Order: sequence, then C-alpha cells, then structure tokens
Amino acid sequence: MDKVDLKVGQKLLLQIQNASFEGELRYVSADRKFMRLSNVRDVLTNNQLGEQDYYYSEVEWIQVLENPPAETSPSDDSSSSKAEIPTESKISKCFDEVLKKIEKCKFIQQTDTVDYHNSIKYIQNQNEFGISMEYIGDGQDSITPSLLSIVTSHCIIVLDIKTMGMTTEVGELLSNDCYMRVFHNGRWMKDALLKNFGITLGRCFDTMVVHNILTEADTNTIDESPMDTEVSIQSCVAKYLKLPDKFFDMDVNFTERPLTDACKQEAAKRVAFLLDLWNHIVHDRMLEKLYESCVVYADSLASHKDLIDSLTVMRCRRSEALTEIKPFP
Repeated sequence: MDKVDLKVGQKLLLQIQNASFEGELRYVSADRKFMRLSNVRDVLTNNQLGEQDYYYSEVEWIQVLENPPAETSPSDDSSSSKAEIPTESKISKCFDEVLKKIEKCKFIQQTDTVDYHNSIKYIQNQNEFGISMEYIGDGQDSITPSLLSIVTSHCIIVLDIKTMGMTTEVGELLSNDCYMRVFHNGRWMKDALLKNFGITLGRCFDTMVVHNILTEADTNTIDESPMDTEVSIQSCVAKYLKLPDKFFDMDVNFTERPLTDACKQEAAKRVAFLLDLWNHIVHDRMLEKLYESCVVYADSLASHKDLIDSLTVMRCRRSEALTEIKPFP
C-alpha cells in the first residue's frame, strides 16, 4: 500500500478483510493513515455505500483502477449543484474543505520571518477565528503551553509558542474584544494564558458550554440534574458535523522538539472544525426559531396571490404579521 501513488480523483479498489470496495478518492492524509472515498460500491454485493472513510490499519491492499483526467477544474462539481443542498451534502462539503485546510496548515516557529508577519496581518483583518492551545490540561499548573493554533474561514496557522514565545501581536489577537474568538472548553486556556503570559482572554464563544445547554434543553426534565460533563471537541464535532471515528489522535506528544509533521497536523485538526461548529450551533440550532419567524414575516405579503388581498393587508392589517412572530429563547 505504501508504494501506491494516491491522488485525489483516482478510482480505487480496496481489499479489507474478506470484502472489496470500489470508489473515488476524495481525500488522503499526508501520513496516509486516513482516506475518504465517494461513490463506494461493495464489489461482492454490488451495494452502493456512498461516502466511506478508511484507515491504513484496516486496508490490506489498494489497486488504482483509473487515474483522473490530466486537466481538472475544481469548480466543476460545485457548479452543477447550485440548487438547495441537503444537510448531509453540506456536512460532507464542510468536512472536505476542513480536510484541505488541515493538509495545507501553516506552521510558524520564528517571529523574524515573512510568514509570521503576513499571518499576523491576515488574522488582524478577520472578524472571528477559532483558537486552540496544546499542553494546557492543568491550567495554571501546566508547563509552558506548546502550540497555539488559529483557524479562519480560509486557513489554519499553528504557532510554536514554546519556541518563539508569546509576542505582543499574538497577545493582542487573544485579548482585544474587537474579535470574536471560538474555542472549546476554554477555561483551561484562559487560566494558562493569564498565569503564563499575563494575557486576559477577550470575548469568546465556548462550543462546549453551548453544547451542554442545548443538550440539557433537549433531554432534561424537571426531575433530572443539569449537564455536568466536560465533552471533548471530537465528541461535539462527531455529533454535529458527523466526524468519523478515530479521526483524532489523543496520544500525540506536543512537547518534544522538533515536531513531526503528524504532530503539526494533529494540532491543526483540533482547531480545524471550531468555526464550522460555531456556525452550525448558532445558525442551525440557537437561531432556528428566529429564522422561522423571519420567513413567516417575509411571506406575509408574498403569500397573497391576489393584488387586492395584498393591498388590504398593507392598508388595514399592516401590523398583523408582526403580532404573529413567536418569541425565541
């Protein structure tokens, strides 16, 4: 399997235990431990399985059945589906885009480089970004944090703060309330930043806190106790964005130097989904009733096909649609 030259777009045949699967390669990680195939077919039963995820440890051998065309346009697939996209397709598209960001993440160890200064300028022009820190599990009692990872809508930047230290510019990005920062279970990060660097973390959205609130609202009754469990980022992403099992490697050591490419990509993974998680929780869950009310109000005139009916509403019952708007939490 290591000798097979894998490229996105190839048609592959995989042997796993006593089964064979055929499909098109959508993504393969740099360390080749994980791949995603679309239009997967069970060769023996001829069942169509859609998109499937596979891991190096379970694949016995791979055969390339067909290579992609020499010239491909990355926009071809998206342009053919401009109609309303089902939720599962949106999730799949989100996952594919995040995988590309992980693959191309930028790793910075020095402050006297063009990469560092350009990255800081780029982040300073963002309204919101996700943040994650490695080796802060003990808060104030933790050894100096190792990595600070930042995700924007277009890229992931991993800063080696153990090597380069905490700069004034990075501290401003973390503390200034003009930015919206998204993190997961952020109390450890706030504690470690204050103790180790004297930085007070600014305005943030904690995906774990909101997840617990939503879960409590969905499942708890008056007789049940509130949510009191710290939920991991991988559990949250698995629930809302359908992350495959075993995607995260929780045994990576971020303190050793030099860092391996696998360590850098693992740091990128842990921050990669934060903005998508934030968007899903806020817009698809928290504001769902608000959006429904907006649709109802917007339809209050358009729903009347007859011009006279529409004019009657405008002249005599103008505020009627506003009174029908339902409150939302």
